[in-house]
Order: sequence, then C-alpha cells, then structure tokens
Amino acid sequence: MRNGLNRWERQDLDARYDRLERRIRFERRDDNNRPGRGHRR
Repeated sequence: MRNGLNRWERQDLDARYDRLERRIRFERRDDNNRPGRGHRR
C-alpha cells in the first residue's frame, strides 16, 4: 500500500485550498469585516 493521497484526493484538496485562499484574500481586502474600520450602515 502506498502512503499519501491518490491523484483524485490530491486534486480535490488542491481545489478546496484554492477556494479557501480566494475567500481569505477577498475578506482581507474587505475592511468592512474589521471592527472599528469602515463599519458604516
């Protein structure tokens, strides 16, 4: 038995990390989520 992930699992994880990274990058750019900075209604 081979250790590690098979190709399908690796591709699935890569896609999940890509989505997560884009979400984090977007939320960091959006200052509305930070308390005390640009929190207008």
